[in-house]
Amino acid sequence: MLLNEIGMVPPPIGTPWGQRATAQAAPQPVDTGSVTGNVFWYDPPWHDVDPAVALEIVKAMDTRGIVTAALGSELGVASIADQLLIRTMTPYRPDRYGLNIDDLRSANVVDMRLARVRDTDGRYAYSREQLVRWLGMNPGDQDAGNEARNATIVAPGWPADVPELEHLGRKWKQFRSLQPSVRCAVSVPPYRLANELPRIIATAPDIVILRMDDSDEFDAVAMVQAVLLVKKLIDKVHPATKLWLVPINSPAPDDCVKLYALGVDSVAIDWWCQPLLSAPPRTAMGLGDLASHANPYLQAVDELLAGPLARVAGLIDSCAARRPHELNRRHLHATNRIMAKLLEG
Repeated sequence: MLLNEIGMVPPPIGTPWGQRATAQAAPQPVDTGSVTGNVFWYDPPWHDVDPAVALEIVKAMDTRGIVTAALGSELGVASIADQLLIRTMTPYRPDRYGLNIDDLRSANVVDMRLARVRDTDGRYAYSREQLVRWLGMNPGDQDAGNEARNATIVAPGWPADVPELEHLGRKWKQFRSLQPSVRCAVSVPPYRLANELPRIIATAPDIVILRMDDSDEFDAVAMVQAVLLVKKLIDKVHPATKLWLVPINSPAPDDCVKLYALGVDSVAIDWWCQPLLSAPPRTAMGLGDLASHANPYLQAVDELLAGPLARVAGLIDSCAARRPHELNRRHLHATNRIMAKLLEG
């Protein structure tokens, strides 16, 4: 658990619970559907699996209502729009590797990724495997282009067609011209937030994604500080913008609920989903194959996520709330002075 120095406060003693439970009423199952929109899979390493497998996993996640990042090139399809997915996040990297116009036309969320992540060598770079997938090459093709033949290629941090931060609004207009209902997101690192983030929020993105998984230097206190600062800036500059978070490490269900109370609207669960990349395809009839009419990964998604999501929903209910957005800092208490001071705000 990341936020073990923060606890959740139940309703005061004597609080009437109304129709929530009666002696005669049968227990009601936890509605995990109320929280699937508040978690997302931010950066799946699709280059680690066969494109056909990646496609079926994305379909399963889409069926369960969880926003998942993917490009058509990563799924081995010419047009992702043909898959009729309704909850995909299109990663819009500054270099636009692997990006197709249909990725933008069919996206639920388009994420302008200004936050980069270091590779195992500590560089901001893409691997050969990523480039091969994005460029649609055969991994064993000796005639692959120079970019893919290199072990890594530097990942640029800023789109060439945007002169400066204040012009990001032009990209939101461009994305919405292709998909009017798209939600425009921008991923940012947890550095220089007080100086740079107000200028970004002023361009009115629908979502700010705070990415805190790039460095081991951040702990729970630093994450809470960053979340509260970003939320404060959003409320000051453009309150309609939502805050999504890629936490410092794998969040427990309890962490997700605490983060909702701190003002986060959605939490990345990449760590929960990672086992899907090595899960064998199965259907209700047992081990299946990708040609089955039933999605062979739907059962694996349910087995992995149903339990954690049920606990998220249950903890929200224990705070006398129904939805994540009904939580706030009054639902939290701290067990040490530093966290207590942060929660007091």
